[in-house]
Amino acid sequence: MKYILHIDTSTDVAVVAIGGDGNLLSSRVNTEARNHAAVINANIASALEEAGIQLKDLSAIALCGGPGSYTGLRIGMSTAKGLCYALGIPLLMHNRLLLMLLPYLHDNKNPHDIYSVIVPARDKEYFVASYNEKLESIVEPQHVNEGQLEELLDNSAETWLVLYDEHLKETIIVNKEHVRETAANRLDLSNWCTYIYDEYNCNRIVKMDYSEPFYLKSVYTHNKLKTN
Repeated sequence: MKYILHIDTSTDVAVVAIGGDGNLLSSRVNTEARNHAAVINANIASALEEAGIQLKDLSAIALCGGPGSYTGLRIGMSTAKGLCYALGIPLLMHNRLLLMLLPYLHDNKNPHDIYSVIVPARDKEYFVASYNEKLESIVEPQHVNEGQLEELLDNSAETWLVLYDEHLKETIIVNKEHVRETAANRLDLSNWCTYIYDEYNCNRIVKMDYSEPFYLKSVYTHNKLKTN
């Protein structure tokens, strides 16, 4: 059996999970954002124990590479790379926007031409990406403002499924005939495990020396106050 460790520290809720031949075997969740670095190794050890395996049994590591929290992304990346180098196993990495869509792609009762994800960046700014049912990119993952998002949704005659972070439920009201909306903000671990197993079998790994998180936006800093 091929065992793959999945790591997502891109949001306030950090998840580690173990997949075996594409099936979810175990998972651990940490809801304290400031504590991700302190608990990630313990959570990995606990998830491995529940799955009945050890680190040496892993075939690969899958990382949710963002976008998301800068600190969280760095924690996930350093953990994943460190384990990959130590164990001599490959790294698979995908952006969160794509991974969030996985449970919705094969809904035969409600097919759509375009599947899009919107998650918050800053105030009135968003991360957005769109794909077709084959996960071919229609709109590359990008950082947009409110006006750009509106324009993106307007300039289409195709049917859309827009998946947005539930924290945006009160602020994003698409209200367009060709768009169906739904709210979600967590990855579906079972679908992630299945998808990653297929990616692993197709050898779609990343070059660790050149890999970095999908930040999609520059670091936000406040201007220093001038003092006399």
